[in-house]
Amino acid sequence: RRLSRIREQGNPLHSEEQLLLFGGCATRLADPSNSTLLADLMEAKLVDPSHIFELIKFVLGCKYVPNQSGLLHVVRDSALRAMMRLDKGERDELHRTLLQGRESALPLQVLFSLAVTELDASVQPLVVRQTERLDADGWLELLSLVKDANPVSGKVHTFPRSLGPLFAERFLARYLRDDPTLPPRH
Repeated sequence: RRLSRIREQGNPLHSEEQLLLFGGCATRLADPSNSTLLADLMEAKLVDPSHIFELIKFVLGCKYVPNQSGLLHVVRDSALRAMMRLDKGERDELHRTLLQGRESALPLQVLFSLAVTELDASVQPLVVRQTERLDADGWLELLSLVKDANPVSGKVHTFPRSLGPLFAERFLARYLRDDPTLPPRH
């Protein structure tokens, strides 16, 4: 209902009000209603262009803990789609900002989105470092996300665009042994 009202009337929040909403999210005051509103604004492309970069950076940098208060996964998914709408230069800068000096692992859905994106050469080693943190179960989940993003039959459209060699042996192992948890043989 909120999204249809937003589409009909335009952005109901002025720039200052958007900043208040984002500030509430930053201090973990994002209840399900605020999270849904934030996701709706991003989906409807109604976030002020001067705030979208910082908002995406904030959302994608958050840790997601199921069944606890805070940002909902729907906000992260909306931010990932908004990230793909950024021009390439902004997207490359966002990738570097998210990854440089990062000590913790990215949420798997964010890592998946990076893995299947055409990455700038300066970002590729940073994404590789994130994949090195994956254990066998993490690789299984990541490969499953790639598989699930593609049709059962027909042309594959979601695949590691810049990190093909990194994934090739894992995909082959999964295909031949149906066990991607086993490390690649050298």
